[in-house]
Amino acid sequence: MLGYGGTALNVLDYGAKGDGSTDDSETLGFEKCDGLKLNKFTSQNSSGVHIDIKKCVGATVSNLNILAPDESPNTDGLIISSTHVNIYDTIIRTGDDCITIKGGAAFLNVTRVACGPGNGISIGSLGKFKSHETVEELNIWNCSFNGSSNGARIKTYPANAVEVSNVIFSGLYGTGAKDVVISLDCSKVGCRNLTLDNINLKTTAPGKTAIAVCNNVQGSISRSVTPPVKCVST
Repeated sequence: MLGYGGTALNVLDYGAKGDGSTDDSETLGFEKCDGLKLNKFTSQNSSGVHIDIKKCVGATVSNLNILAPDESPNTDGLIISSTHVNIYDTIIRTGDDCITIKGGAAFLNVTRVACGPGNGISIGSLGKFKSHETVEELNIWNCSFNGSSNGARIKTYPANAVEVSNVIFSGLYGTGAKDVVISLDCSKVGCRNLTLDNINLKTTAPGKTAIAVCNNVQGSISRSVTPPVKCVST
């Protein structure tokens, strides 16, 4: 099942029929699996989430290919709500978020991930059900984007119980399909200690200029960041 030696897993070969039942859960789900290691396999054509890692400590994800048509909804590549997770050297091309970082995620390193199409690397959505949620200590480094709708994204609902802190976006480059390539939408509590560093994201939308938008973000910008992010308070 873990595909040692580069085995490809096609969920259509395992009974997924698009019937609203067999196709709605994740292809692979892991809960409370400390020390989890996922390496060198392909997850292809899931009708829902490809891989969901929740309440795990010390997971490593590397050298994966996660693939779905760009028009397929809700086909997130990875959903992470775990701690001390390393994700690196992975290709994700789906119809939804390449990586979704959920409440409870902490000490997460994402390095050399190629994302796109899809919705980029997203923190959130958070606070949808007004529960207390935290995300902290995230490092997203040296990742590329090819036609994703966003590059770096934080999405929270307007709830006071959402806290995002100590997040680094560094070495991000590539293209987005829309004009907003950086979207940092934080609740009134705000996102604290956010660092943007060495970012170059452009848009392929005809006649558009790449822009960044944000709300309630406190942090810093070091080295060049394109497009300019003028809405981060120090």
